[in-house]
Amino acid sequence: MRNIVRQKWKEACIDKSELKKVWGGIFDNITILTINKLMEKKIIGSLLSLIKQGKESKIVLGLNMEGEPIIVKIYGIEALNFKKLYLYISGDNRFKNIKQDRRSVVYAWCKKEFANTSIAYKSGVACPRPEGFLNNVYVMSFIGKRDGEFVPAPKLADIEIENPGALFEDIVSEIKKFYSAGLVHGDLSEYNILYHEGKAYIIDWSHSVLNSHPNAEMLLKRDVENICRFFKKEGVACSPEEVTKKIKEQQ
Repeated sequence: MRNIVRQKWKEACIDKSELKKVWGGIFDNITILTINKLMEKKIIGSLLSLIKQGKESKIVLGLNMEGEPIIVKIYGIEALNFKKLYLYISGDNRFKNIKQDRRSVVYAWCKKEFANTSIAYKSGVACPRPEGFLNNVYVMSFIGKRDGEFVPAPKLADIEIENPGALFEDIVSEIKKFYSAGLVHGDLSEYNILYHEGKAYIIDWSHSVLNSHPNAEMLLKRDVENICRFFKKEGVACSPEEVTKKIKEQQ
């Protein structure tokens, strides 16, 4: 397996001067320069393939310097609704001094995802390991199959759940962990929970806020309602009020 991974790394590595030639049709010049710098910092070894091209970001499969798979998330500077993002950032004291221009807000948004995921990961939450960030590019660990081809783990919305009750309890336990660490996800649903080897992994932490944020309670309520809505369809009895109470209970 190790030899297969290293062979993939050798095949995918391209000279930095070739980066723009290979990816220039997908990334703008600033993003190309940012990826170059992350390569110089040895956070990114190479880029393999585009996994997803969404409205607000692009998800790329890459390899680190050891030949292990990573995920490179690239926020589109022009694509993101920066005024909407600023509403999430403005109540967060960690980012109170940022400028209100588009580029500054998008860069802060990327930094925010790295910072939030770091809190969650250090608290023992099942989530991608944050590897680094710069400007509009965020790098994290890969979650999925690694045998031969790298296959990202599916979203909760895309699988048939064998034991929904146990999985529901697992997710509530994860929410409790990061809430106890002072964090509310803010955008939690079946679309940003991955399922891999019987375990739920929570992703997409850019909307997350600290418990001290003015909108924290409202966002927690929405997160819990989303999870209960999904699992009720799977036959799980769920009361958002009871779940919220359980999340807030002291250890």
